[in-house]
Amino acid sequence: LFGLLAFAAGSIFPNHLQRVKATASSKPVASGAVGFLTAFAVPALAALLAVVSAVLVIVCIGLLGFPIVLLLLLGLVAGMIFGWIALGTWTGERLFRNGKQSLAMRAALGTMVLTFILGLLGMLLPWLEGIIVMFIGAVGLGAVALTQFGRKPYPPEEEYVEFTEDAVKVANVLETLPVDEDEPPL
Repeated sequence: LFGLLAFAAGSIFPNHLQRVKATASSKPVASGAVGFLTAFAVPALAALLAVVSAVLVIVCIGLLGFPIVLLLLLGLVAGMIFGWIALGTWTGERLFRNGKQSLAMRAALGTMVLTFILGLLGMLLPWLEGIIVMFIGAVGLGAVALTQFGRKPYPPEEEYVEFTEDAVKVANVLETLPVDEDEPPL
């Protein structure tokens, strides 16, 4: 299932997937920290919003909060899956460097290999699998959050602005400055 999802993501959103993969591989600590924070903050926010929405329903104000809670939780699950696929893509690119597979195929194969290896590890050492999946999931989720689902690069690219000196403007500004006759000119 993850292989099919990875193939679809690699086919439909190749640029987004590349940005998330690049962020996860180049900034794993930042991605992991943001992923852990996101994994705790989103469910807490959803729970708080659900309580507020329940109170508002009791006083007959509206039901707007419940769809927002559902969208928050769906976004969290989608982010976790997309992050897992991005790390699977990274795995696929490491395993199939010399092949001529497309990005979608490398994403599918890498995600299947990553999921299969962690599944085997889970059969042997379930506690270790849980820890590894938690860290891999946090890095993937954080990379998704930092790139806003791959829509923007992380770190943000700085815009280059070239400043040119206009001699006439500089002369006009210098003429408006007060001149102290006792000081020597610069």
